[in-house]
Amino acid sequence: MAEGFKDIMNKLEEIKNDMNKQIQSLDLKVSNFQEQLDVFVNKIESLEAENKELNNEFKISKAFLWGLRRENKANNLILYNVPNINDSTSQELETKIMIFLQKDLKANVSLQDIDQIRKIGRKEAQRPVLVRFVAYRKKMEVLKLSGNLKGTKISISQDYLYEVRQVRKQLLPYLYKARKRRQWNPYR
Repeated sequence: MAEGFKDIMNKLEEIKNDMNKQIQSLDLKVSNFQEQLDVFVNKIESLEAENKELNNEFKISKAFLWGLRRENKANNLILYNVPNINDSTSQELETKIMIFLQKDLKANVSLQDIDQIRKIGRKEAQRPVLVRFVAYRKKMEVLKLSGNLKGTKISISQDYLYEVRQVRKQLLPYLYKARKRRQWNPYR
């Protein structure tokens, strides 16, 4: 019985030693996994920091691009429903727009004041005309004379960015309500 007891104790000791070896092996694997996990965590943190920096740079670039796009359109006016321009060549269009600006709008504009005149939009019956002025001041002078077009179908507007046009479109119902209540007058 003592011998059987010794055999059991030896077997238990062997099992204990095997289990200790397995535990040491598992501890080594866990520490290796922990090291790898730490490396991945560091990489993720550095990628997050880089992503944040790139996101900030993107926002700055987007704002800069917005400013450039707005600046590009600052000297532009769009003329709508100008008659007899559909089949015009670029030279004829330039001549007709100059005559329109000087006679109908009564603007003191010469060809040196204008950088570019071209039709825009889809090829429909009545295409709008984009007029790019050399100077912002001259554009504003012409825009102020748009009251001379009262009673005609012709209209003039500033060349806004698409995003601005969408916001202005959403604000129109409020403008109409204010006009009905006579709370908004652009000539005050």
